[in-house]
Amino acid sequence: MALESDSNVVFIDQHSLANRWGMATKTLRNWRYMKYGPGFIKIGKKVLYSMNDVVAFERMNRTGTSHELHSGIDLIKHADLSHE
Repeated sequence: MALESDSNVVFIDQHSLANRWGMATKTLRNWRYMKYGPGFIKIGKKVLYSMNDVVAFERMNRTGTSHELHSGIDLIKHADLSHE
């Protein structure tokens, strides 16, 4: 479920986030306890995550693929050749 606040920030509940990431809601609950994962707000028993925080967390935990890593190496080689 996605909600939108007055400031146009979209929130999703823990079930939607767990589904997005293919994990159990219990894992998200454990992460909250350990102060890990994206920020959240709690209203009563309802836990909501800002999509901005979710996307930022995903970006922080992104790893490069071997193709991207090789592309980066090619860019470095190209830069080195252009200085010769």
